[in-house]
Amino acid sequence: MKMFEEYLAQYSSERITKGSIRDRKRTSLNAMRILAICEKINEELQQKSKVFLLAKLIDYISFGEEITENELDFLRTVADAFFITGSEYQDISGFIMVPELKYQEKRICL
Repeated sequence: MKMFEEYLAQYSSERITKGSIRDRKRTSLNAMRILAICEKINEELQQKSKVFLLAKLIDYISFGEEITENELDFLRTVADAFFITGSEYQDISGFIMVPELKYQEKRICL
């Protein structure tokens, strides 16, 4: 357990200074991994299924207390890799991330 904790402390993202070379390398590596996964998904799924998958990812990420810039970058990267247009992405993310009360208010106004 001690060995695990040492490795965790050594490689923890909290120890990596934002904007440092190590942070940029880690970000680039993560982006490459995401794109490789998306490439495989593109080969296997139809566009409808990719839109559904993106919506589920947005839903999962928006379930947390606060959405980080890295999470938004991740979602945008996935949307781009799935050939989902900017307006489609905005519509999907806006629909999912806006609190339910706003939709109830809109329905009442209609």
